Amino acid sequence: MKRTSPGRKKELVGQQGFALLEVLIGGTVQAIALVGLALMFATGQSMIVAEGSQRVELRLAEQKLEETRALGFEGAATGTLTETLTTGQGGAESFTRVTCVYYVSDSTLGEPPASGCTVGSFTSTLRVRVTVTPITYQADAVTLETVVVNGS
Repeated sequence: MKRTSPGRKKELVGQQGFALLEVLIGGTVQAIALVGLALMFATGQSMIVAEGSQRVELRLAEQKLEETRALGFEGAATGTLTETLTTGQGGAESFTRVTCVYYVSDSTLGEPPASGCTVGSFTSTLRVRVTVTPITYQADAVTLETVVVNGS
């Protein structure tokens, strides 16, 4: 049995290990992967919040269209109405709802105007356009349109 003295280093023959460079490269690859994974989760979370916001926008637009339909042709006031609405716990989400009601040609039902809400001359057909835009979160605006016809 061969003994080594405490001052002498033991020579490792046939033993293999990781070099410092290999460990650093492996750690860097793992760090890059973890950062990418964290960004993916953050992006997914923001997309989920935006989707929820768009569902609320759609519901608010549908609600206004149904209110206008319930009023009927005679009860629907022409022009533009802008409202600021809050929903959620403690009013956490805010939205702007713009309702535009205008007369259109009975035969063509009119093309939606590029901008604004020109009421036009009296006909027996109204076009109702409701646009809901989120204030709190970054999501796309929702626009719904319908036509109300004078039944009498």
